[in-house]
Amino acid sequence: MDWSDAENCILQAIAALDENQPIRALSLAEQVVTGYPDLLIGRLLRADALLRLDRGKEALEEAEYAVGLAPRDLHAQILLAQAAEAAGRLGRAQQAWEAAVHLSRENPEIVREYARFMTAHRGPRPALEVARHAVELLPRDAAAWTILGQAQLRMKQWSDAERSLQHALQIDPNDVQAQAAMAVFLHLHGREDSALALTRLLEGRKEAEQVVEHIRRDAKKRQLNRILVERGIDRLAPCDKSPVSRDMVILLVLIFLTCLIVPWLLLAIWGIEPDRTLLFLTVLMAAIFALVFCRQWFLRR
Repeated sequence: MDWSDAENCILQAIAALDENQPIRALSLAEQVVTGYPDLLIGRLLRADALLRLDRGKEALEEAEYAVGLAPRDLHAQILLAQAAEAAGRLGRAQQAWEAAVHLSRENPEIVREYARFMTAHRGPRPALEVARHAVELLPRDAAAWTILGQAQLRMKQWSDAERSLQHALQIDPNDVQAQAAMAVFLHLHGREDSALALTRLLEGRKEAEQVVEHIRRDAKKRQLNRILVERGIDRLAPCDKSPVSRDMVILLVLIFLTCLIVPWLLLAIWGIEPDRTLLFLTVLMAAIFALVFCRQWFLRR
């Protein structure tokens, strides 16, 4: 492949990514890296295409190669951070985000993306610090305020989180992430009607599918538990075991035998000869006592 063909492939690959055609972009990028293995733009295009195809491990390898070619290239560090996050290499992703923030001289949008990563994957306290910094750089950005609210939720700073999320929605009432985060906040505080109302607004939005599903499922479970409590039935839990266990059967048998044997021992000690009527009454009383005991034990559970 001569250079003019490589340039043509590069331009077509960029256009394919812009048109959300990652398979075509990958094919074109692979032609470029085959002819020019150490060409940075070819490696970046291939990493980007792999990332969009959810092939995180391969994208990470390609991004690492690109960073090896140009450690101070901002685009390479951002792709490396995204690919490492997709591949579950969170420590490597954090290193790449920090490098991207440094190389960009704290570009506000990059700091915001770094805050999103930290809030989603790392410790709550450092995530909160980065999120606050993002809001300082982007005071009129709904996404930055949403990330701050999510970080505050992780720290259980409820009133601060509510204020941050309300501020995000004031900036952009239609921001999906802000609506989803507010729905989570309302749900955690037991304001089910308001949370469910927000989930109806989020229907059909792919980025909020997991939040909507979780809130609705949990709301149904809470409603069922309330109904059961009102009717005097113990709450149901998904991992509840059968009410009759092997230990309960053994306990019942031991109580029955104890109630059966003790009277006969006393009769033997006192020298009284038992008859069939006494035998029947002893067995009956032992059974009644064992059943009453087990009933009380079940009620206490």
